Amino acid sequence: LQLSDIDVLHGRSSTRPLKYRKSAVLGSSLAMACCDFFENLSSSGNAKSPLHVLSTRKKARLLRAKAYVGMGKTKHATVDLQNILKDDLNCIDAKRLLSSLEQAHSVKKKTDRKLAKEMCNWINGATNPN
Repeated sequence: LQLSDIDVLHGRSSTRPLKYRKSAVLGSSLAMACCDFFENLSSSGNAKSPLHVLSTRKKARLLRAKAYVGMGKTKHATVDLQNILKDDLNCIDAKRLLSSLEQAHSVKKKTDRKLAKEMCNWINGATNPN
């Protein structure tokens, strides 16, 4: 994700940042699959999941959520962040990112409504004979 941010900042390539973000999504999904495997492996021996498996899953979900945000897939990012908060209510990074997503969504909703209202007024003025 840092490489995609660097490319965007310096305006180097238009396709590389998207590829970096897709790679981050795939890599974090793979890490979560490995966590699930080790968790199932440890649960078959009636032992609790190791703490590093839980923290790795949280980090992978957070990384994937950030990549989704960069790709414009905010619904996928919101689901990942809600899953993080379901497991760990005190995750500050997830709370911060989720609140910024919700704030951006509300701003987008307001601007969409304003634009729709302006278009209705414009259409109404153009179609009414005066």
